[in-house]
Amino acid sequence: MMMLSLTNIPGPNGIVSSSQINNICPNPSGYTNVGGVMLGPNGDPILQSSPTRALWVGSIPSQTTPNHLMDIFSPYGAIESVRVLSHKNCGFINFEHLDDAVRARKALSGREILGSEVGAVKIGYAKVPVKAPGTFSPSAQMDGLTQDQQIAQQQLAYETLARIKGASAVPLDQQILSGSIQDYRSNLAMSFIPNGIHALNGFPLGGSIPNTSAAFPLATSAMVPNESSTSIDREAASSTICTTPLPSVTEMQLLMKELCRDPNNKSDEAVEKEYEEDKLSVAEFRPPVTYYTTVPPPINQLDPHRRLVSAVSDPARLREIRKRFDSNTLSQEEMDQIASELLEEIIYLSSDYIGNTIVQKLFEKCSHPIKMMMLERCAPHLAIIGCHKNGTWAAQKMIDCASTAEEMKLISQNLRPFGPPLLLDSLGNYVMQCCLRFGSPYNDFVFDAIVDRIWEVAQGRFGARSVRTCLESKHALPLQIKRVAIAVILNSIPLATNPNGTLLLTWLLDSSGLAGRYRLLAPRLAPHLAHLCTHKLASVTVLRIINQNFDPIASRIIVDGIFHSNKSVLEEILGDQAHGVNLISKTLTSSFLSIELKADISEKIKEMIVSLRVQHIPGMFFFFSLSFHIGFQEKRLN
Repeated sequence: MMMLSLTNIPGPNGIVSSSQINNICPNPSGYTNVGGVMLGPNGDPILQSSPTRALWVGSIPSQTTPNHLMDIFSPYGAIESVRVLSHKNCGFINFEHLDDAVRARKALSGREILGSEVGAVKIGYAKVPVKAPGTFSPSAQMDGLTQDQQIAQQQLAYETLARIKGASAVPLDQQILSGSIQDYRSNLAMSFIPNGIHALNGFPLGGSIPNTSAAFPLATSAMVPNESSTSIDREAASSTICTTPLPSVTEMQLLMKELCRDPNNKSDEAVEKEYEEDKLSVAEFRPPVTYYTTVPPPINQLDPHRRLVSAVSDPARLREIRKRFDSNTLSQEEMDQIASELLEEIIYLSSDYIGNTIVQKLFEKCSHPIKMMMLERCAPHLAIIGCHKNGTWAAQKMIDCASTAEEMKLISQNLRPFGPPLLLDSLGNYVMQCCLRFGSPYNDFVFDAIVDRIWEVAQGRFGARSVRTCLESKHALPLQIKRVAIAVILNSIPLATNPNGTLLLTWLLDSSGLAGRYRLLAPRLAPHLAHLCTHKLASVTVLRIINQNFDPIASRIIVDGIFHSNKSVLEEILGDQAHGVNLISKTLTSSFLSIELKADISEKIKEMIVSLRVQHIPGMFFFFSLSFHIGFQEKRLN
């Protein structure tokens, strides 16, 4: 019997779960091939003794998703595919480079990467699946190039594409049901390739080499207009083609460069210097962080019958201590003595109605050694204390009184795993904001939590507003702001339709002042204009990009996506009388579009209205407004 192999899953994000693997045919010897992984007669995977670029993860819960494993392992390098066999409680991660797989196994093997309830996870080397031939062969479309140019072209494209994460916006079922699993790359990052954004050594991909866009096909929904071929492309076309292999660039570096580039000032040396510094910073490896999903309740609430039974923590004694603090009659030695007496109960006192005021006084006035002893005792519980109605004041005071690098490091390390739930909490988000004054690198964990969990945090009422406050803080560095801005752009589709998430898009467009924000956001929104333009919140974001003259190319990308792409897009927008027609009307009356472009738009609208046969429907004020601009003034309007 012929053994069926399921290894023809190309692309960096070819994620396949066990429920989608069918027709598994065992061979006569009792071994089975599942997704390129050999299973023995007992169903256990046949692991490799020597290092390979494929990793096996065992003893994982059956509900573990491929996306979860992707989030854990992707910081260590480019991933080719991820698979989960839920019935075997194991998963497989195929890296594109051996060094990345070795580094990931060394860092994560034996650790509780899926939480303490799962425990330590075993990681071993598995058999590398074989890619199906002919999945991506651009050489047939590069006949117009010399041999050296073809080699350099292919090598550069592969090196660049290998480090671009897959488009998470494409659902898995769409990839499977489309007939063949394809390379779903990020349309936003791929649109940079023909524009030569990643040509760090001056290697042009869009100007002097013919058929470049055909050789490396972009998604048709990228909506990049012809006007995007600016003077930069023409300069690149006249430059000397470099056939030397170029250094690889990551998706973050591509986006960072475009975010720094001012479309109105193309030869800014300060911007280039800033980009070089940012490029080195984002190229540094950042180990993955396992975040808690919630903050546990305080110990006082877990055991409501517990009483502070020690003599020093008696309520009457606490009131007496507070009076002495308020009278300012205590010496330094007396304050240190009181702190030593309360040290055993300080965690409980921090969330107590009276005790939290005493803890605040102790951190304000005690000596540094005593303060460090109290902080070491409270730091592991700082997130829990910070989410309590009484404890949050004590937690914020502990952070405000931290002045040494040792104190800041201790606080940062203990708050890092609770970053996302703290940002979402009505009280915990103030604790995170207090840490901003630490400066980098001690406040990096705040922005890491935002970037790593931007969609989860932005959905919350307090999460979105706390993120905006962090971004507008005077302690936020430009690099930290850019990292969050890129995360917002990459998640702009769901954020645009969320009441809280749209606050971050408003900040990005109106308050961030980043030069390339419009040019990065427009290609991201362009494939989804039919949905966004008919949404109450998202249509406002689309109009913000159209009604601006800072980056005309970005505005033209959106306009072309509405009026010069598939006719169904304009038809769906005009069919929505609540928001779509209003957006079209405001586009026609925009002062930021040229007269010629408005005339062209009017013709498109005229053709669509006639085809829909709605030009004579009485009582439709929105269509009357449109008809007024395109010559169809309705005379029967009452």
